[in-house]
Amino acid sequence: MKGLWAVVLAAGLLGGGAAEAATKRITLLGGQVGGSWNPWASAMSVDFSKNIPGLNVSSEAGTGSPENVRRVHRGEVETGFGFSSDIYEAWRGAGIFKAPHTGLRAVSKLFGAVTHLIVLAKSDIKKLDDIAGKSIAIGGPNSGSALTFERLTREAGLWGKFKPVFLGGGKAASAIGDGHVAGFNWTPGMGDRLITQISVTNPSRLIDLHAAAEKAGFYKKFPYYSPRTIPAGTYKGIDQPVPTFQQTTVWTAGKNLDAGIVYQMVKRMYSAEAKAFLANAIGQAFREMTAETAFSGVTIPLHPGAERFWKEKGVAIPKEIAAR
Repeated sequence: MKGLWAVVLAAGLLGGGAAEAATKRITLLGGQVGGSWNPWASAMSVDFSKNIPGLNVSSEAGTGSPENVRRVHRGEVETGFGFSSDIYEAWRGAGIFKAPHTGLRAVSKLFGAVTHLIVLAKSDIKKLDDIAGKSIAIGGPNSGSALTFERLTREAGLWGKFKPVFLGGGKAASAIGDGHVAGFNWTPGMGDRLITQISVTNPSRLIDLHAAAEKAGFYKKFPYYSPRTIPAGTYKGIDQPVPTFQQTTVWTAGKNLDAGIVYQMVKRMYSAEAKAFLANAIGQAFREMTAETAFSGVTIPLHPGAERFWKEKGVAIPKEIAAR
């Protein structure tokens, strides 16, 4: 049966009439409701379903990067997004991942996920150390945002000295505006709509996280993070550049997902027509998805379907991430 399906799908993907009769349905796993990954997942699923014959892609909200990584590895969903930090540790069975998650394969970098710690302008939090004794929304339970902030504050000696509130997305944005939390940690793309919403609604500030990370040896212990600066003017009223750090949002697929499907999806993703549609749907962060940086933050093997595409594009593939 599996061999028969492969033949039918191949014919459909090549434009044959069998496509309508044998539609392959897959799930693309995004992030928390209201988070920065869901516009990507929704736009990609719509575009792929409309433009790849024989393929129907449904987007699904997830609880965050760690759980996405687990579900793609286990084959519960065919494809999804993850942070480079969680993918790195999952592949090795490190950190919160108790065994190697080798069912994952990489497709492409999408964008840099930039850690923001936003507070109201009137807050007495001026630096990371000042969160001691405060309630901070750190992202939803089991989310990549929450895990990143836990890593940072543990290394900085602050974990246990503040109250972590496991809220993300719109709920966290409302909580900071209502005064229920003193700050909101979030790891979206640059120019994120939730951070924008907070800064438009209330005078706000972003906290320098790079200084604390560097002092604590954060980058040495966790090499998948790197410094990044949020430019002045990215958000309303925040008129000075703010040093922080980032990791990479990586598009992953399960190792058993048909190579022809992955090839057609990534080929469509990088087409001029799809890029025009996705740029309009996603916004500023989409500018970071380029062929030149496709492997930035990728530390696991490529999916064979993705490798085929990148070879056709003439992109050099580092041997450590060659498909296998």
